[in-house]
Amino acid sequence: MTQKEFMVIAAAIKTYYPRDNILPTKESVSLWYDCLNDLDFAKTQESLRVYVKNNIYPPTIADIRKHYDEITEQEKSVRRELRRIYDMTVAIYPCANCEPDVEKVYKNLISAWPENERLETARKILRDASEYVRKCELSEDGKIMKLADFLNGGSWK
Repeated sequence: MTQKEFMVIAAAIKTYYPRDNILPTKESVSLWYDCLNDLDFAKTQESLRVYVKNNIYPPTIADIRKHYDEITEQEKSVRRELRRIYDMTVAIYPCANCEPDVEKVYKNLISAWPENERLETARKILRDASEYVRKCELSEDGKIMKLADFLNGGSWK
């Protein structure tokens, strides 16, 4: 994060804890910045928001980094689960792994949803794709559209 962005964080800390004499000097702000400048600004803001909702005392550098790490780990966990669901979708869908653009189509589709809805959307796509493949296999002609076409067609929505 930049110094300008950190000044937003510092101002927020002072605002959230006005009775405490936190970050009273330029030197203290500079020292804190040196310890937090490797963090992403938006995630640091979120870390601070999480912290202040549950704590009456001002955060330490370690508190902010701890909450930051928790947010980062949660994001990694969601990405791993999205990947697992994608792999399962490709595995149940005949010839999907031969489609050169299917992963790009899938990622674009999932990223269009709000973050808090992405996992459920991916699960719904998996369920609907599985059901679609099962129906096609039971049908007389057994023809199945490409997975990318299935995704773009939106019949699973």
